[in-house]
Amino acid sequence: MKNLRVILFSTLALFFIAGCNMQNKKKDSEKEQTQMQDEAQDAIANLRDELKDVKEEIAEAIKDKPDDMKRTVNEALDNFDDKVDKFRDKAEESGEKINEKTEEALEDLQKQSKDIRSKISDFGDKTGDELKDFMADVKTKLKEFGDKLDNI
Repeated sequence: MKNLRVILFSTLALFFIAGCNMQNKKKDSEKEQTQMQDEAQDAIANLRDELKDVKEEIAEAIKDKPDDMKRTVNEALDNFDDKVDKFRDKAEESGEKINEKTEEALEDLQKQSKDIRSKISDFGDKTGDELKDFMADVKTKLKEFGDKLDNI
């Protein structure tokens, strides 16, 4: 009878210890997940800060004359592409996953960047009213692009 009590007590003690250990692992996993989410949010915040430069460059480009605007816009879009590439590379190296909303926003901005590049490469020999309309359209697209940079 005494042996039965020892076995029963030992079994209960093992279950108790195992249960406590499971709770500690769960807490560690939750902490790790929270830390990963915090790191991802920090990376996105850093990207937002870096993209402010691009927005400022675009705002300046809108004020430029057509020839200067083409050069300035291409430089700003190159800067944008570089920063997005670095962001993605850093996320890949660290094993962080870019959240779906941010990834969709970046893909949309990259598509819009290509559209703007295509548009400004077409202005060539436009003059008079055609040039004014063209420039107004490009400036609208640039403003929309700059506004979307704020929403990443």
